[in-house]
Parts: sequence; C-alpha cells; structure tokens
Amino acid sequence: MIHVPVSFLRLSGGLLAAGGMTLFIVQLVHLDDKPSGLMELNYFVEVAAGAHAALALATPPMIVGLTGLYFRMSASLRWWGWAGYVGMLCFFLIELFRAALPVYQYPALYRGIRTKEQLREVNALVESLRSQDGFPALIELAATPLGTLGFLLTAVSLLRGNALPKLPALLMLAPPASLALPWDGLDPYAHAAALFAYVYYGCLLAFGLPPAPPTAAAAP
Repeated sequence: MIHVPVSFLRLSGGLLAAGGMTLFIVQLVHLDDKPSGLMELNYFVEVAAGAHAALALATPPMIVGLTGLYFRMSASLRWWGWAGYVGMLCFFLIELFRAALPVYQYPALYRGIRTKEQLREVNALVESLRSQDGFPALIELAATPLGTLGFLLTAVSLLRGNALPKLPALLMLAPPASLALPWDGLDPYAHAAALFAYVYYGCLLAFGLPPAPPTAAAAP
C-alpha cells in the first residue's frame, strides 16, 4: 500500500506545472550548443547561459512533480510503469547535470573572443569536453535511451490507466517518434510537446482533478 497525502499531490501538481512550463519555454528558445559565428556570439552567451540556468532551476521541481504524478497513477501501474518513472527520473537528473555546467562554462569560455579562429578553437574545446571518454560521454550516451524509454512508458501507462485523461499522453510519444523521422531539428519541439503534457497534468492535479484516495494499492 502506498500512502499519498492529498496535500503532497496538490503541491507536486503545482511543481510539475511550473517546472514543466519553464522547461517547455527553454526548449522553444533552445540554441545550438555552439555559436556558429561572431555576429551571434554575445546573444549566444547571454541566452544560452540563462536558458541553462532556467533548466537547472526548473528540473528539481519537475522531479518532485513527476513523483506525485506517478503516485497519483499508482493504483493502476504495473512494474513497467514504474520502470518508466525510473527512466524519467534518470533522464531529468542527467539534464540537471548537463544544464548546470554551461551556466559557468559558456561565459568563461566565450567572452573575450574577437576572431573567427578563436571561436573555432573554443568550439572545438567545447565539443571535446562533451565527447571525451569517461563519465561525460557515458552521460551523453545514456540520456537519449533513458528519456525515450521514460516518455514512452509514461505515455503507455497513462493511455492504459483510468486515473487521468488520456488524450494529452499522446504528446509524450513525440520524443520517441522524432527518433524515427528522417528530418533533423525536431528533437527540441518533440520534447516541448511532451513537456506541455506534463504542464497539463500538473495543473489538473493541482487545481482540477480530485486526487486519488490517500491510500492506493499498487497493481501487481
């Protein structure tokens, strides 16, 4: 039996909506990981550092909200549904780690650049830091499969269960679907669509949908 206080469900819904909306906006203004020219350098440093700071600040509330969402669905979840929760939790923890570093790295690395040669050298350094062997490379490799699995299993859990409306869960299938499509540049918009679904469920949990009873039994 899982004891879930109603106040926690309401609070987690608000955190899920707030964190999800922040991440949704960040995805829509998402920039490339490196500036392509000197003309956009100042804009890149300001916006990229700010976007990553917002991402780092919004991820912890998102994790708490995600936990409340899964507790709300706990009566109908099977083991693979909880596997989806673990996948999403690991994905957002990786995103938190990846977001925190550029907040300090980008201003230090890119400010003071005056020539295209300097920009190429710094871009090459940033790329080498992301692709070097060891822990950073493992994190980069793990993010995509964990996120894909998490979004997919969360969507299936919502579609199969009766705890929450099913239609918004279709948006969570966008990130896995974008991997199978032949067009580049869809990933930020696919993740934005999935995050908007979390905003909807967060608002529903916080303000609209009556919470489940405080005690819910997990399905075998």
